[in-house]
Amino acid sequence: MSFIDIQGLPKIPSEILKPEGLPLFRLGFRFFFFAAALWSVLTLALWGLMYSGVINFPHHFMPMQWHGREMIFGFTAAVIAGFLLTAAGNWTGLPMPAGKALQGLALLWSAGRLLPLFPGIPLPVVGMVDVGFFVVLAFTLAIPLRKAKQVRNFPFPILLLGLGLADALSFTQFRNPQGLAVGSELGISICLGVVMLMGGRVIPGFTKGRVQNARTRTFPWVEKWALGLFVMAAVSELCALPSWLWATFFLIAGLLHALRLAGWFTPEISKQPLLWILHVAYFWLVLGLILKGLAGFGWGNPMLARHSLTAGALGSICLGMMTRVTLGHTGRAMQVPPVTVISFLFIQLAVMCRVLLPLFHPRSYLMGIQLSVIFWIAAYGIYLVFYGPMLFKPRVDGKRG
Repeated sequence: MSFIDIQGLPKIPSEILKPEGLPLFRLGFRFFFFAAALWSVLTLALWGLMYSGVINFPHHFMPMQWHGREMIFGFTAAVIAGFLLTAAGNWTGLPMPAGKALQGLALLWSAGRLLPLFPGIPLPVVGMVDVGFFVVLAFTLAIPLRKAKQVRNFPFPILLLGLGLADALSFTQFRNPQGLAVGSELGISICLGVVMLMGGRVIPGFTKGRVQNARTRTFPWVEKWALGLFVMAAVSELCALPSWLWATFFLIAGLLHALRLAGWFTPEISKQPLLWILHVAYFWLVLGLILKGLAGFGWGNPMLARHSLTAGALGSICLGMMTRVTLGHTGRAMQVPPVTVISFLFIQLAVMCRVLLPLFHPRSYLMGIQLSVIFWIAAYGIYLVFYGPMLFKPRVDGKRG
């Protein structure tokens, strides 16, 4: 029996949900989406002040390392956790952590964010707590998947363990022979892998569900090779193979994902903000892969490629999915007010300032970062103000969850 509604998100039958305590801890998306949005706003504000030389914030890492770690293993990981802890109940028909069990996961994630800010706490202790979150989350997800024999979704616990490994490597600050920070790059690659896996399911599915006679289609050979080429590219770069090799893989992967996105496209999405934000997010992924390939050949700044993939692809798809899931799983209609469209536009402006502005006007690099921070804070600030209260209240339709 399927509980999937591709027009919104899978709906968990009310009989398998337990009404445990505060609404914030009744389903995984509630706490983790709120925490992700809040943490991204706080860390981006601090990062902007640090980068501009206004403050020198004390912690275990250099400012740039801390910024990168928190946006990967803090913000993005929280969104992934909230989504998977909610979706797994839909996939399996089994109850997911709520109440005290969910509070325990929330405490682990929060401790991983706050402990690095206190220099007196040994770094190995901080690392064990932070990595422990991914290990516990992976097994929390794996248990119901195994019980329900959900073989198709087994890659997700494995990817979560991979994020834990990447997190551990980031604490060692290990670099490969080409000087690449292995932990953070592996973390980014795994997060992008999650986007590619889930994007291939939800973007065409949501598009077909909302648009009658949609032109959306998939190409089997593209689906087969798009993720594989990306994995080959990422592994080749992490293993410090010749730059021309991994750069070629990234370029081919970018072209394959461009074909994938073109197949999903249908003009009617322009009238559906909850759809076009997902398509635009995937466009930034395509652009980032191509820019990364070009940078491998010495053409362009690799930091612009990284931020097309992170601020662009991850930042956009996280905001779009957080909005969709919040509406659907609090019992509201899949209709967004104009202020939500503004938040979607703000996140695009943030990426444009961080990627396109310095790409075409290198002298504006610092200004681009500062403007990007402002637009990001505005985008996720809107989510906090307008959607945050929904996460603290029971469903409007009176159902559990």
